[in-house]
Amino acid sequence: MAGILPVNGLASDPRFVNYQADGSGDYHLQSNSPARNAGFKSKCSPFDFDGASRSQGAELDIGAYEFVAVSPPTALNAVVR
Repeated sequence: MAGILPVNGLASDPRFVNYQADGSGDYHLQSNSPARNAGFKSKCSPFDFDGASRSQGAELDIGAYEFVAVSPPTALNAVVR
């Protein structure tokens, strides 16, 4: 039906990190994305495609990835002299 938007859908640019029409881009959300905190918790996985916990903010993010403000380091290296 023309003119009807799905519940919790977006009618604007979701502001992916690097959208590529062929699917090869980075589909994480930018910090200013309208998809952040715009999702609905019903029947949603508790984790995103990266394994990050949903939700990181007030609500779930729309899309495959939950916005994570700061990524923790994967390893710490120390030099002792």
